[in-house]
Order: sequence, then C-alpha cells, then structure tokens
Amino acid sequence: MLPELLLEDQWIVHFINHGWLTMKFAFPEGFHESVCASLSKISHNPGSRITEEVPELLEVVRHPQVQGVVRSLLGPGYQLHPRRHFYNNQPGSQSQGWHVDAATPDHMLRGLVLFYYPQDVDLTMGPTILVPGTQFRDAPMDRMTSYANIRGQKNFAGPAGTMVVMHPDLWHARSLNRSTKSRYMIKFMFTRPDEPVAACWRHNPDSAGDLFMSKVREFVGPVRSFCSDYLAEWEWRRRLWNWMRGAPAQAPNLMDFLV
Repeated sequence: MLPELLLEDQWIVHFINHGWLTMKFAFPEGFHESVCASLSKISHNPGSRITEEVPELLEVVRHPQVQGVVRSLLGPGYQLHPRRHFYNNQPGSQSQGWHVDAATPDHMLRGLVLFYYPQDVDLTMGPTILVPGTQFRDAPMDRMTSYANIRGQKNFAGPAGTMVVMHPDLWHARSLNRSTKSRYMIKFMFTRPDEPVAACWRHNPDSAGDLFMSKVREFVGPVRSFCSDYLAEWEWRRRLWNWMRGAPAQAPNLMDFLV
C-alpha cells in the first residue's frame, strides 16, 4: 500500500493562485493501457455510468496518493460525487467554448474536479486548455463562447496517467484535435460537505503566512495602483486561504496592495 500523500503549504498556495495542480502517480504496469483499450470499445457515451462499464476506473480515485491530494484540498470528510463523464475528443473535432463546471457564489473550495488521461496526450490531440487564476473571475457564460485564445492559457497534456485537479470555477475548454487518434479523458468530481476548522494538509503556521503573501504577490504581479481587478483577486485569495485553514475572516487591509 502506498502512503497517503498530503500536500505542503507551497502546493496549497499554488492551487489557490492558479486554480489547478497536475500530478502523476505510479499505477500497476499496464493499468492505463487496459483502461484505454476498454474505453476504445465503447460506442456511446454512458455518462455517469462510465465506471460501471469500465470499473477499473475507480482505482484512479481510490489511489492513496490521489486521496491524499483531495483530502489536503477538501478535508477528510470529502465525498466522491456520483456524477462523472467520459470525453472522447475525436480527430477533427471542433474546439469547445470556454466554460466553468460550477459557479460557486463565494469562490470557496467546496468542490474539486479531477481529469484523468489514460493515454499519452500531446498538443495535436486536442487537450483541455485552462486559464490559470480565473476561478475568481465570475464567468460571463453568455459571452465566453465567443472568446478565442486567452493570454496565459495552459495546455493540459502529458503521458498516460497524467491527472489534473482544478477548482470547479476555473475557465477551461476542449481544444481542436488535429491528430488521427481519439483523445480520451475521464472527469471525476468531489465535494466538501463541511466547513473547515483547521488546515488539512502539512501546514507550517510559522512560515506559511510569509509564503502565501509572497507567492500571491508574485502571481498577481506588482500592483502599482488600486486596480479593482487586482484588489478583488488578492482579496479572494486571502479569503480562501483563511477559510481553508479554518481561520477567522479578516477585513481587507488596503496597505497590502501598495508596492
């Protein structure tokens, strides 16, 4: 049995800043190839019944290191949502409009999305693309379908077994598959039914505060004016950081935004 992997402060701060983390853990030899072969035989989309047709997929969310990452972000009481999905991005498919999988009113982390690739995925195969940091930007869903490439977008690609966990409010989309192969992806969802009372990761309160402040400032960039976007995104990150640690909410300190 592999040990449970709990995240450290630096990865929690990275997730709060970017809204996603990529990961790849060891599975039994041939596991991903077997999953991919089973998916290739499916001629319809079973929706949430995908794990009934390919039951070995549940080994992904049962992996102790995957569980450790989810526990770090959602706490020990997290639940696997019954909804899941099989994405078959076929050759020549069209790209997808930008969207989010949820619209959390207060942007706190009450859910988590996990994407899993059972085969090697390169840039020609229509990987999912994500826009880091957009989990704090209310998505204008009626207009996002007209958006094209966005500066700073990232491709989620990698070898078989690559996974990403992301905030359900993060902007993302399927890209055009320019290859001759189908690109498979499975989506799982997790929920947090309780409010956090303490950090659920490897938290060092003596150094975490300075780490958080420096990394958030580094991600947002030097703020040289009271720009409403910077103010809002800084404050949302601080609120989420305090909420995940079970700390009392703090009033905004505008001096934090001065260079």
